[in-house]
Amino acid sequence: LDLSNNNFSGSIPDEIENITTFFLLSLLQNQLTGVIPKSLAHSSNLRVLDLSSNRLIRNVPLEFKMLGDLQILNVYNNDLTGEVNILCPLTENNLDSIGADCGEISPEVFCQCCNFCCDREDFCSFV
Repeated sequence: LDLSNNNFSGSIPDEIENITTFFLLSLLQNQLTGVIPKSLAHSSNLRVLDLSSNRLIRNVPLEFKMLGDLQILNVYNNDLTGEVNILCPLTENNLDSIGADCGEISPEVFCQCCNFCCDREDFCSFV
């Protein structure tokens, strides 16, 4: 389900957990605010999750470590803080790519296993 570039605003509804059959959920480049809902962790078939370029806050939910089939997670260009390291064990399974705002000298997001990092100037690079 690709809902990119639609100028959606407001928070991501908790009811998104009812979308259990989708392999891809992209909300890239909208105007979404608030926290990333924990309920997304119930989307057991999810392979690609792209929440980049919104205004999401706080951190990646701990519950995301239950997304064992996740292959790509992009959360860069948001206002997230905290650690993404909780997902590092998933890189031993299927998780191939994690993109976050971890490209600063003093990053807001700490991620030892991210392979795509962005900084406050929206400069992104592979690490």
